[in-house]
Amino acid sequence: MRRRRILPMTTKKHLARAERERRQRRWILAGTLTLLVVVIGLLAGGWLQTSVLQLRQPVAVVDGESITTAQFQSRVRLARISLLSQANNVEQMRSLFGDDPTFSEWIDQQLTSIEQQLADPASLGLTVLEAMIDESLIRQEADRRGITV
Repeated sequence: MRRRRILPMTTKKHLARAERERRQRRWILAGTLTLLVVVIGLLAGGWLQTSVLQLRQPVAVVDGESITTAQFQSRVRLARISLLSQANNVEQMRSLFGDDPTFSEWIDQQLTSIEQQLADPASLGLTVLEAMIDESLIRQEADRRGITV
C-alpha cells in the first residue's frame, strides 16, 4: 500500500504570511550584516588610531620640528632601561664594596634616587621630553651656525 502525501492548501492568507516572513528574514539579515560591518569598522578604526595614527601625533613641536609619540615612547623606554641598568650596576658595587659604611650610604642614596625616578612615570616622561626639546633646539641652532658633527 502506497502512502499519499497530502499537500497543504495554499491560500492567500498563507502566501501573504510567507511573503511577510521572507521580508522579515531579509531585514534581519540586512540589519545583522550592517551591524557586523559597523562593529568591524569601529574595531579597525580603533586599531588604526592606536597603532598608526597616534604614534605619528606630535608630543611637542619645537620651531616647526615635531617630536612624535613614537619617538617619545622609544626614548622613555630607553631611559627606563638605562635606569634599571644603573640600579643593577649599583647593586653589583654593593656586593663588591659593601663593607664600607660611607660607601654603603652612598649606594643606598643612589638606589633610592633611581627607584624614585622609576616609580613616577610622569616625572620620567617629562624629563625625557625636556631633554628631547633641548636636543632639538641645539640641533637647530647648530644648523643655523653651520656646525656639523
